[in-house]
Amino acid sequence: MTMDYRELTPKHPLSRFINKVWFLSCPSVHKQEKILPLPVHHFIINLSDEQYKVVQQGDEVRSWVFADGFVSGIQSRYLIIENPALIRHVGVELKPYGLSAFTSHAPEKYANIVLASESVFPGSTQLARELRQMSDPDQQLNQLLDFMTEKLKADYVLPRYVEASLPFLDTMAPIADIAQRVGVSHKQLTQQWNRYTGVSPKHYQNIVRLQQVVRWFGQANKPVRWSILASELSYCDQPHFIRTFRTLTGFSPREYAQMLERYPSGDQSFVALDDTYTG
Repeated sequence: MTMDYRELTPKHPLSRFINKVWFLSCPSVHKQEKILPLPVHHFIINLSDEQYKVVQQGDEVRSWVFADGFVSGIQSRYLIIENPALIRHVGVELKPYGLSAFTSHAPEKYANIVLASESVFPGSTQLARELRQMSDPDQQLNQLLDFMTEKLKADYVLPRYVEASLPFLDTMAPIADIAQRVGVSHKQLTQQWNRYTGVSPKHYQNIVRLQQVVRWFGQANKPVRWSILASELSYCDQPHFIRTFRTLTGFSPREYAQMLERYPSGDQSFVALDDTYTG
């Protein structure tokens, strides 16, 4: 079986809160994968006959099992998951403040945890049943978009400066400078980011910077010295870079590079931990 991947960018108003929705169907090559922290929330509907399992979060053992779907908040530590033999799902990638537009719970409830989707999006279990009856991935994606449209709170108001600060945070500009640029105090921006995303602007930037490192590993002609990379990505020094990278990923930069060479991946944020899928 070959891989089938399809992606849609939603239209307004969903586009304010959702980056993309996608469909994926492919056989698992590796049973276990380490997922590095990402600066977004994910909502996954499982269309496979098997369950997804989260077996580790950072250095802590977990036994989180999801048959129909799950929501992953913004993580400050890596996750280790066990894939079904056949990966088949649809997913939603939500902007860092995206979950707050669809749920009544504070986003901090979802930070650093993975929850069954029914507890976050009531009706998602029934949605999973309906999607499994469909054979057309495009139809499944449109049904998923309809579901998200129904869940979008009609009276939801996101402070303009929270939304406006996102592209500046992505450039790693100082938070005090960003606050001034969007017209609020440093304290107010920090408080509202915590309220609407579940994490502080600084924490969000740490994950964005990690993803910059991860993308760098996927590029050709990489510099040999870690000190060069640390300097290019605005870490204080090489020890700070290595320490932070290990805290977030469980790897030293060298170990991470070796794993990517051993098990090449199309997405460096998903690191295979075993050789082949053995069931």
